[in-house]
Amino acid sequence: MLAFHKGQSQLMALYGILRADRAIYHKRPCPLVLNVNFQQQIRNPKGMKIPLSLRSVISIHGKDSPKFLNGICTQVIPSHADGGRYAAFLSPHGRMLYDTFIYPTADDSFLLDVDKRISSNVLALCKKYQLRSKVRIKSVDDAAVYSSSSGAVNGTLASMPDPRVPSEYGLGERIIASAAEAQEGEAAPHSEYLRKRYTLGVPEGIDDIWPEKSLPLECNLDYMNGVNFKKGCYVGQELTIRTQHTGVVRKRVLPMTLSLKGGVGNTSNQEVPPPATNIYAQLPNLRTPKQVGKVGGMLPNADGSYSGVGLLRLEMLVRAPHSLFVKGDGDTQWQVRTEMPSWWPSDPKTDGILREAEGGSTSTDSD
Repeated sequence: MLAFHKGQSQLMALYGILRADRAIYHKRPCPLVLNVNFQQQIRNPKGMKIPLSLRSVISIHGKDSPKFLNGICTQVIPSHADGGRYAAFLSPHGRMLYDTFIYPTADDSFLLDVDKRISSNVLALCKKYQLRSKVRIKSVDDAAVYSSSSGAVNGTLASMPDPRVPSEYGLGERIIASAAEAQEGEAAPHSEYLRKRYTLGVPEGIDDIWPEKSLPLECNLDYMNGVNFKKGCYVGQELTIRTQHTGVVRKRVLPMTLSLKGGVGNTSNQEVPPPATNIYAQLPNLRTPKQVGKVGGMLPNADGSYSGVGLLRLEMLVRAPHSLFVKGDGDTQWQVRTEMPSWWPSDPKTDGILREAEGGSTSTDSD
């Protein structure tokens, strides 16, 4: 169990005890960081469908489709009866390129749900590796992607339970549907999906996963059922397998909230830091702040703060939970608050990093 830092308030200490009790259940230590924004209710009581306007659809069809996809993504490609998969495309050096959801619609036909802003990049990547494979690759312009806790969307073409977190955390069904038919009926705003995803600390798309900048395990693909460590050769496999078996993942994506230092106040003249902006920590043994991570996508809260996700060195959850910040315009600073998601599985390597930090040990690898 983590020791309390000096100067913590009684409220923080009480919250720490509650977190520690939950940590025992999950067999892992937890950082003692309180953030009420992470507990906001999702305002979609009817379980209405949510259009995911930043996603688009690609079709891959042909007798070589399963073999072709198996060679370029991190997951074992499912048969039609097995349902869909969450996966990623990696660079040859094992860095993250793009995340994707893969839906089998027949034994040799698949739909891919990707970030709309880089769909042309995904098409180009697939065609680059197509070579002599007997596959047809094209964009599906008349399809749309939805999230729904009720599973009911008109014109559904393919669907899967969102595999990234346990079902009780409520990400619901991921659905590809005919764009024209799916527009019928009520829909909740896209922001409700973002808020739910950010609350859970689940990254998605290029705001949270920056191409060629992060490793798949830093983006929690191992926790989110996005990589199969038993499958055969695929692009970027070597570093991913080596990291899993012999390495330590010292940085991971976490839920975060940003608020102006000295109180939220009036943020109307302050733009939220864009994705990939550096996060710093003011550590007691260093004169200058240390870069310890980067922010991802952010969504405004009613109190003027912002909630989202970001990549952070895990040791900072223990060493500097109250001294994390992002530089804003001029001399302003945004305070960063974060916590470890309760849905994370028990991981001895992550637990070891937190225990090292609690004991005062620090890592020396660079960011």
